[in-house]
Amino acid sequence: MKASNAALFASGVFFGGAVDHAILVAMRRDVTPYGVKAGVSGNVLFAGADLIVAGVLYRIHTKMQLNPDRGGL
Repeated sequence: MKASNAALFASGVFFGGAVDHAILVAMRRDVTPYGVKAGVSGNVLFAGADLIVAGVLYRIHTKMQLNPDRGGL
């Protein structure tokens, strides 16, 4: 598996986590998708963190696609 594909896959996982947390915020739930009691503000922070990580990983993927010498393991 190429590193760029791994980064793309991981970005999707983290983006999905951000969506999960955002849904819980909209529902005003005080637990995370994993059952941890973090409060609504905790879900907001986790959604933001997941979104940032997803964005960074997607940026890594696109950079590797533009420079094929860096995309393989």
